[in-house]
Amino acid sequence: EFCPATHVATATYEDWTVEQVLRRLLPVKEIPSAFEIIGHLAHINLRDEVLPFKYILGKVVLDKNTPRIKTVVNKIGTIESEFRTFGMEVIAGNQEPGWSRVCVREEGCQYELDFTKVYWNSRLGGEHRRLVELIQADAQASVTNVVVVDLMAGIGPFA
Repeated sequence: EFCPATHVATATYEDWTVEQVLRRLLPVKEIPSAFEIIGHLAHINLRDEVLPFKYILGKVVLDKNTPRIKTVVNKIGTIESEFRTFGMEVIAGNQEPGWSRVCVREEGCQYELDFTKVYWNSRLGGEHRRLVELIQADAQASVTNVVVVDLMAGIGPFA
């Protein structure tokens, strides 16, 4: 015998992803869904159509990524300096002095930097790894010492 049953399932804000929440809240076609994570910062490049909603967007990104993310920033302006830094504004989270000092890890190394003063792109990690493996292979095949010199000697992209 068939007995129909009724069940109520309730989905709350905590159950939804950033994209699901923003699709419900923002009256724009394209929802920003990707952002760079640098230490405890989330860095977003917002399009003009989303700027009126930047604080809502920042709050949702912060909520959905706590405790890892403590500050959400939006890039303002363009990259114009030789150091590839850019202006940014805090759109959610910690704005206290020192908010831009982050700690990033790559290949067993830890770097502490001020993201407003130093360029960092974690998407270069694969390329950094490739170069290390290439250098290690050359060093193992060599009968003499291999010396690696990085003329840029800084954190950031290759010259």
